Amino acid sequence: MKRREFLLLTAGFALSNTLPLQAKKLPNVVIEPNKIIGLSSDQWQLMDAVLNHLFPSEANAPGAKDVYATAWLHNALAMPKTEQSHRDFMRDGLMLLEKLANKTHQKSFIQLSEAQRESTLRTLEQDREGRAWLRETLRYILEALLTDPIYGGNSESIGWKWLKHQPGFPLPVVGKRYYEL
Repeated sequence: MKRREFLLLTAGFALSNTLPLQAKKLPNVVIEPNKIIGLSSDQWQLMDAVLNHLFPSEANAPGAKDVYATAWLHNALAMPKTEQSHRDFMRDGLMLLEKLANKTHQKSFIQLSEAQRESTLRTLEQDREGRAWLRETLRYILEALLTDPIYGGNSESIGWKWLKHQPGFPLPVVGKRYYEL
């Protein structure tokens, strides 16, 4: 199945499971550690590497970095309504991945080659918790790809343009986003 077909098939699922998010558009995303979220700067770099590996940019298709998936995830985890157990789940998944990379390759996931990253993620996928974490991470990528840019992902509507999606009107504006009403 081609990437575009996969996204079209999963778009409805991703949109039906979106979380209320606070907009925070960050060019060239640099995420600072946040005590509420509980991820360090190194863990955010690791998360960024995972997101970009799972959904890389291609010549004719946007990737995780193009739709600000890291900023989107940061915003979702920083929302007051996000349960601490979910934040812990996302952090614990990163720690499990890093532990696996160190055990298998004696290196951080960030230092691995593309092939080593892929094999490490495939091994993580065999673990029940690892598979659940990967599924949740992919959901955040899809949300970032499909959201209205006013909420902080899908920069310049790049995901919509790629999918040839025509959004409904009127589009939300600052002060009228659903979580501000």
